[in-house]
Amino acid sequence: MNPTSFFLSVDMIVCLLIINEYLKIKYPKQHNEFWINIIYNCLYYGSSVQLLFEKNIKPYLSNPYISMFDAEEVFHNIVIIENNGTKYITDTELIPIDQETPTEYKFAIYTQLNDKKIEKKRIYKTLPDSGYDCVETKYKFILVEIGYHDKILKLDLNTEKVTYYVTGNEIDSTVISYLVLEQQQVVLPDDYTITILDHNVNNIKTDNDIVIKFNTDNYEIVKK
Repeated sequence: MNPTSFFLSVDMIVCLLIINEYLKIKYPKQHNEFWINIIYNCLYYGSSVQLLFEKNIKPYLSNPYISMFDAEEVFHNIVIIENNGTKYITDTELIPIDQETPTEYKFAIYTQLNDKKIEKKRIYKTLPDSGYDCVETKYKFILVEIGYHDKILKLDLNTEKVTYYVTGNEIDSTVISYLVLEQQQVVLPDDYTITILDHNVNNIKTDNDIVIKFNTDNYEIVKK
């Protein structure tokens, strides 16, 4: 700011203060009503803007995969877990971001936000040509634990922000190994056990040579 602009700003502030004092003395009632209205409107519109921010903008800022310019309420993205363990991120139209879409991979995770801003994770062994389904199951396990050697690790398939309880998901050894590495930073050995305390309080213990299939109303455990 140059000196001329600075002094003009100071003069304007001084003039406003003088006018304010004059109105306060000359028209005290109108003066008080004017400032009460100003303060009320500032609080009202400030609160409205904050609510709009919390509902419509903040969720986008908290997730790196959300586009703020997405026309839909929900967002979508796909993470492809390649055979060498690296990740490839793309959108639902399969437009590559940093490379060509891999043709061979372990599995892909399609993500969609529900109305509570929880990320629903749909696991695909092969991506569909068109259309992605992401329907939550009507149940959730109480506990899932992975045991190996003398260690026990908790496997989180449902948290405050993420759920894998989506119809059609198949949780096998490749998915479990990936999730344990992501959540616990542990590389699982080839031999481990899975303990499940399901929503009906059934306690199931099995080896890792199984697939847990999530249906909408129930689940299945089948041998590979």
